[in-house]
Amino acid sequence: MPRYSRTSSSKRKTSNVKQYLEKTKYYPVSPATSYAVMYLNNYKRRALDLGCGALRDSKYFFNCGFTVDAIDKQPQVKKYTEFFKYRPKGLFNIIVADYNKYNFGKNKYILINAQNTLSFNREVDVSKIIEKIYNALKKGGYFSGNLFGPKDTWVKERDEKMSFYTLKKVKKLISKFKIRKIWEYDEDGETANGEKKHWHIINFVAQKSSKNNQIRTNNALIG
Repeated sequence: MPRYSRTSSSKRKTSNVKQYLEKTKYYPVSPATSYAVMYLNNYKRRALDLGCGALRDSKYFFNCGFTVDAIDKQPQVKKYTEFFKYRPKGLFNIIVADYNKYNFGKNKYILINAQNTLSFNREVDVSKIIEKIYNALKKGGYFSGNLFGPKDTWVKERDEKMSFYTLKKVKKLISKFKIRKIWEYDEDGETANGEKKHWHIINFVAQKSSKNNQIRTNNALIG
């Protein structure tokens, strides 16, 4: 099981948000998240964390030198902001809102992260979110995220608000970006609640083109 996964049947079926957040708050940072930070090398500005949950990835970005905007529609996430209480104001912002309806802005972020959250939307909405992400990124900025694949257990229980993607469909979905890294996790494991399931997750790190090479990245890590 990918321990970094923030998705759980508890969150999806019973909306037991408090239990889910408690069980995932100490999970390791998502691999795509750490890859994106490495690609940016020492270029640190503002990052946006979509569906931030217990702020695991948000804390990682902050500790790496980013100013962080974290967004989640669940008000319970505010409980996990204690980490930022004595940090300088303005370097971390928690936004309680539905990111489908929230305006990300234009050319604002150097990094946008969407881990284990995009597939909890209809395909038509995922496409709209990806477009918003593209527009909100600065030239040369990075997008790290993942989507559920067609072999995932939850395909059998899918509802109209979930979406699943083949590797080919993911590549098409993010075709406006330059794909820096993409890989599949396809193994048996458990949910955050300890329930057995098969995970099929397509992870990726993609970059918005930068013709003028305004951002120096660690090219040694590309590929």
